[in-house]
Amino acid sequence: MGLPLVSVRPVPEHPSVVSLVIAWELCWYRYEFDLADEDAGVRLAAQGQELDELSRADREANAVCDDRGLLSAA
Repeated sequence: MGLPLVSVRPVPEHPSVVSLVIAWELCWYRYEFDLADEDAGVRLAAQGQELDELSRADREANAVCDDRGLLSAA
C-alpha cells in the first residue's frame, strides 16, 4: 500500500486529547489518546474506506511515517 498520509491534531472539544489519522488510498484509521490520562492508552476512534470521508484538515499531512512505522513531525 505504500507509506500513509499522517495527520496529528488536538481534538478541539477536549484540549488534552490528540487525534492521529493514518490514511492510505483505500482505508484510514483515527486513533485518539489523552495526554492528561496516560493510563487510558490509545484507542481506535474511527475508521473508513474513502479519503473523502475525512475532513480537509485530516487529509493535510503534518507528520510522516517511515518504512518501519516510526512517526515523526513533518
